[in-house]
Amino acid sequence: MQVFVTGIFPMRHATICIALLVTFHQTALAAPAKSITCSYADGQKLTFDVPKKFGGLPPIDFDYPAKVTRFSFRDDNLLLVAMDESEKSRVRIVISAQRNKANNVYEGQIVTDLGGHQLMLDNGPVSCKVALPDLQTVKARRRSWWAKRSVPTTPAQRDSSGGHGASGAFAHPTTPRCPS
Repeated sequence: MQVFVTGIFPMRHATICIALLVTFHQTALAAPAKSITCSYADGQKLTFDVPKKFGGLPPIDFDYPAKVTRFSFRDDNLLLVAMDESEKSRVRIVISAQRNKANNVYEGQIVTDLGGHQLMLDNGPVSCKVALPDLQTVKARRRSWWAKRSVPTTPAQRDSSGGHGASGAFAHPTTPRCPS
């Protein structure tokens, strides 16, 4: 004998599962940025690669040896803080920028310390452009993502469940299914 639960509780689980699946799908198929190029005072540029892992720190090439200690690139915000490699408490670069949705460029402020043995801070506007992977790479990535997740449907599944491969996944909760 099978018991079927009716009510709103199973519907909430289905809604949550679908929402999580859609979120995962969008995250997995989003084209990750490859690199960011920031332009600031006197035509100077700072280019760095976006880390592949969440929480990673990109290496940078600056006039003085510096190591990134804070990096965030999400929710339309860019933040990078780099410290001097030998004097760990000396800030060399701070970039804080927000995405301008009209032109898709991150605009904000940069503070740099270009002094050798003395503190020499420079503060001004910064404009950062994001380089994305080419379209062919993104399409290939999407195809492989779907290929890994597709489930073949057998004739028995197609006849009993409408062809989506998950027997009774979206069936009405009050409709009993008789075992064959």
